[in-house]
Amino acid sequence: MKIVVLCPHFAPDTAPTGTVMTRIVDELARRGHELHVVTSLPWYAAHSVEPEWLGRWIRTERVASGSITRVQPFPGADKSNLARRAVGFIGFSLLATVAAMRSGGWFRRVDVVLAMSPPLTLGATGWIVGRVRRAPLVFNIQDVFPDAAIRTGAISSPLIVRLARRLERWSYRRAAAVTVLSEDLRRNVISKLAPRFGDRVHVITNFVDTEAITPQNRMTTYRADLGIGDGPVVLYAGNVGFSQSLDLVVEAARRCPEITFVVNGDGAARAELRWVGRIRRCRRLAALPARLVSAGKGGGTRGPLFSRRLRPGCTGPGSGALAAPGAHLWGGVCRESGRAYPCD
Repeated sequence: MKIVVLCPHFAPDTAPTGTVMTRIVDELARRGHELHVVTSLPWYAAHSVEPEWLGRWIRTERVASGSITRVQPFPGADKSNLARRAVGFIGFSLLATVAAMRSGGWFRRVDVVLAMSPPLTLGATGWIVGRVRRAPLVFNIQDVFPDAAIRTGAISSPLIVRLARRLERWSYRRAAAVTVLSEDLRRNVISKLAPRFGDRVHVITNFVDTEAITPQNRMTTYRADLGIGDGPVVLYAGNVGFSQSLDLVVEAARRCPEITFVVNGDGAARAELRWVGRIRRCRRLAALPARLVSAGKGGGTRGPLFSRRLRPGCTGPGSGALAAPGAHLWGGVCRESGRAYPCD
């Protein structure tokens, strides 16, 4: 098949959704499909386009399986400014629409358009591209928007809430298929649609490469970098946003001073997490910027437990889950000093 892929991140960008889509594209390419990826210029790590990618708003490279086109994402420095982020998403989606019309040949017919959300605006982009290129849209939902933003109070304007919900329902109805990560997300999406659309919503879970990611010796150099010795560690790795129940991590750190709690990741709530940790005198809680590490080179095992939890109402896969060590690719050290930020 000839497939156009629309996604917000793709290798070498380090965002988790970019890792997911890169692996999906690689697997589809191995099966002989022709793929034309439209994504953003790498920007996730520093929330700005990486210096080596500056200079042009649209860059296209040919690869063995087809092509990769990267466009300007219009990132903003303030992750908590949702209005600014929304404008950036719209600008990115408009550029992606133009780029997707020419990927693999201007307006030539393709077999399917695969679009990932968030951002929700890529649903509209995918539908427009599908209409012009005479292909069905598969809408891959990694996180249900705007639900999380509404429940955490990040979006409070009735007008913006109403518009976002209309775009969400419109995008689901225009897709030939909607894929979600879990049964609870499927129920969430179906509840917003007329009964006749229910058969379009399918659960396709994300994956883990159990050959590349395996438990290893727990006494890694990572522990030495943080100075946490051989004691028990509870790790949260991933986005540090307002939809995660990181207040529970802070309270657990306060009640269990004999355990080291490490939060590895970036997001709008990281500064607040550190502040709350200080005022609650959590001396064994560290909040660090994220860095991609190799699980096969001493970076796989961080501690006895891996924690991931979402706030009530922010439904998603892995909510409240505890997994074995080595089950995640994400870790981090302080970019400034290589040490944890003490909460004292």
